[in-house]
Amino acid sequence: MFKFTAIALALVTLLLTLEVFGVRSTTAGEKPWPEWSTVTVTGEGILFACPQGDGELLSDKGLTITATLRTSLGYPVAGFPATDLWLIGCDSGLVICGSARPFEGATDVNGRILLDGRILASGCDNTGVRLVAQGITMQPCLPIQVRSADLKSSQGGCPGDALCPDGEVDLADFSFLATHYPSSGNPGASYFACVDFATPYGGSLGLADLSRFATHLSGQHRCNVP
Repeated sequence: MFKFTAIALALVTLLLTLEVFGVRSTTAGEKPWPEWSTVTVTGEGILFACPQGDGELLSDKGLTITATLRTSLGYPVAGFPATDLWLIGCDSGLVICGSARPFEGATDVNGRILLDGRILASGCDNTGVRLVAQGITMQPCLPIQVRSADLKSSQGGCPGDALCPDGEVDLADFSFLATHYPSSGNPGASYFACVDFATPYGGSLGLADLSRFATHLSGQHRCNVP
């Protein structure tokens, strides 16, 4: 009896020690906690997006997002599905296409996952993006600017450089691009970063920007995700 009690006490002591020092088997099905989770990216860049989902991959720009998800107690969240992760604009400039989720896979036993994918979105956000996990916004703001071909609504309602995307790349978006595209009829076109879709970035728009946009306009690209 004494031997059994001693063993039981030893096990309890071991379990308490593991809890104190944060050593515990990984958890599954628990919510990640922003204060304990970490999100990093390999560099910074500008990503072209389309509501139809055929924009640039993160890896096209040499970017990979690494997320390590932990609970409110600091334990790793294992098996967290990548389909419950998505990106939003740091300045709320992006409109995500329906329930579209760009990533695949799941976190490992350490709560870690490498993310690569395309952003199904309209709008523009040049301040960066944040990772969202099951509706919980992670920190920090990552230095990835996102510019979509869909910036204006065919129904109007937002004059000038105000953006009001409607989930479809159409003539309203082309007309907006044209106001910032230098030509013989518009030699003094002002530069607007949100329609600067292709390298080289900055200065003024060129054929590379027009060509990239035209591909999505001719295909009548739109958000098809409910």
